Amino acid sequence: TSPGYTETNPGYSSGIITYAAVVQGLGINPSGPLFSSGGQGFIVFSSFNNPFEAAPFQSDTMLRNTNITTLGANWGVPSWGPGMGIQSNAAVILSSQTSGNAAYTGQTFGTNQFSKITVGAKDSAGGMETHVYESASVESYYAYTCGEGINRTIYKFLAAVRTQLAITGGSTTCAATDTMEIDAIPISGGVRINTYYNGVLDMTIADTSSPITSGNPGMAIYSPTTQFGDSITNWIGGNPPKIS
Repeated sequence: TSPGYTETNPGYSSGIITYAAVVQGLGINPSGPLFSSGGQGFIVFSSFNNPFEAAPFQSDTMLRNTNITTLGANWGVPSWGPGMGIQSNAAVILSSQTSGNAAYTGQTFGTNQFSKITVGAKDSAGGMETHVYESASVESYYAYTCGEGINRTIYKFLAAVRTQLAITGGSTTCAATDTMEIDAIPISGGVRINTYYNGVLDMTIADTSSPITSGNPGMAIYSPTTQFGDSITNWIGGNPPKIS
C-alpha cells in the first residue's frame, strides 16, 4: 500500500479482494500531474467505497479559459478521428471539426476496464460517448452514448463497422452533471458490457460475436451545434477491483 492509505473492503461479505490501479484526476493535464504527491496511476485505497468518483479535468492555471488543442501528453488521438481540446476547463471538440475522440494512453490497462464521464454543457444537437477497449490504430471500441432526445445505446465499432448491441426503451436527453459509465468484463467466449447512467445500472449485454478484448478507455463528443456546445467536465477510467 502507499503511505497514508488504507485498504477498504467496498462492501463484499466474502471473497478475496484484489486491487488494480485506477486512473483518477489525470484528465486534461498538459502541464504535469494533477496530484503533486500522487503521481500517475496511483492506487486509490482510502476512498474505495466510492471507487468511481470522478475527478475534474485540470489544465495549467493560466490556460483554463483558453482554447487548447490537446488534452495533454497522457491522451492519444486515434488515427481514424480528430482529437479534442480544452475550453473553460472542459473537454470540447476542435475548431472546424464535427466530432472529437480521445483515448487515455498514459498507462497500460488490463482487461477488466471502465470509463466514466460527467456531462458538462449540452446543446440542442449531438451527444457524447464513453469508451472502453479503444484502439489507437483502427476504429474499434465499445461505446455508451447519450444524445439529444434519442435512446441511449451500447454499440461496438469493429474495424470501422458499427453494430448496435443494446438500446434503452425510451428517448432521453443528456443534461449537465449527468454521469455515464461503461464497464467491460471478460467472460467465457466474449465480454460483458455494463452501463450506468447517474450511478444506476442502465443496460447490460454479453458480446460473443467477434468481441473486442483489448484497448484503452476513452471518450468522444459528436455533432454539437457549436464548437463549445457539448463538453465533458470529468473523466475517470481504469481497472476496477477484481473479486476472486
